[in-house]
Amino acid sequence: MSGVSVEDLDSLVRDLARAERSLRVARRALVTTTPPEDSLGPLESWRHVAGKRVYDALLVRPTSRADEALRASAARWVAEYTQIRTTWDLEVDEARAMRELPS
Repeated sequence: MSGVSVEDLDSLVRDLARAERSLRVARRALVTTTPPEDSLGPLESWRHVAGKRVYDALLVRPTSRADEALRASAARWVAEYTQIRTTWDLEVDEARAMRELPS
């Protein structure tokens, strides 16, 4: 896994926030444009916070009682971003179909 380690929860959470910004920008763009077929989704460059490996590592990460809520929340977001990353092509198809609906 490249990028941030699950041992550094603060950096992981910062990268989750950065991934969210990338996703928001990409979703806004989908309203008017369709990315090229061979383009990567907005979370591909954030795989270290959007993949099963990091999710699994978070689940088994020993944590203090004080960090438990942060670890659990981060794991939930990683799971969500993993699903979005792996189904981005469906989101693109849906946006394209919505634009093609008659007014």
